[in-house]
Amino acid sequence: MHRRNIYSRPIQYEELARSYPPLLEHKLRGVYDISKNFTLLICRCLTQALLYRDFKLQLSLPKDRLCPPVPNRLNYVLWIQDIIRAHRYLFREDIRTIRGIDIGTGASAIYPLLACKLEPSWCFIATEVDNLSFTYAERNIQLNKMEDHIRLMRASIDGPILFPLEDYMGPPFDFVMCNPPFYSSRTEISRSAEMKEFPPNSVSDIFYSVNIIFTYVYIRFVLAQI
Repeated sequence: MHRRNIYSRPIQYEELARSYPPLLEHKLRGVYDISKNFTLLICRCLTQALLYRDFKLQLSLPKDRLCPPVPNRLNYVLWIQDIIRAHRYLFREDIRTIRGIDIGTGASAIYPLLACKLEPSWCFIATEVDNLSFTYAERNIQLNKMEDHIRLMRASIDGPILFPLEDYMGPPFDFVMCNPPFYSSRTEISRSAEMKEFPPNSVSDIFYSVNIIFTYVYIRFVLAQI
């Protein structure tokens, strides 16, 4: 866990539920034992609750796509923030807009949303290939009034991964991020789940979603960007 991550300490579910009433529906047997009774429904509600309470973000999530765990996603944003801050001396201006590209932003568009909340001067291009995820990402960007900070672009499976850079004549981008699940088949997903100590709590039941079965493995994905 990143040293600046606000979720370094265990989440107090009862306290969280008071700030996000929909979470009250998951009070089981008079106590909040969410941590021991994770379901996809609870996972979505917990993600929405944390984003609402801690970042004033609203999120609409489909039932058959990935549900991002907020503490984990916040880690990535904080690490990028650290890298940008550590390399400020390379920038020509002391203060300027930081620009990033999020490849495969998913239905939640959680990385650009979190990053732009933490750093209001940052801007993103977010790409997505899956039609349903694209629709929800667009809705979440609009819901949080982030249209001036996040530009959503539709990707193509057969097209170049960094297609936003084609014929791009604007200011330079500072980083590219991507965090898809690198699975090539249902068998690989099952094998990965069997090796884990606890069952997955963010993976959708729809295994063959484009968001889950990704055609590139790590090496192919990197080579495709070069």
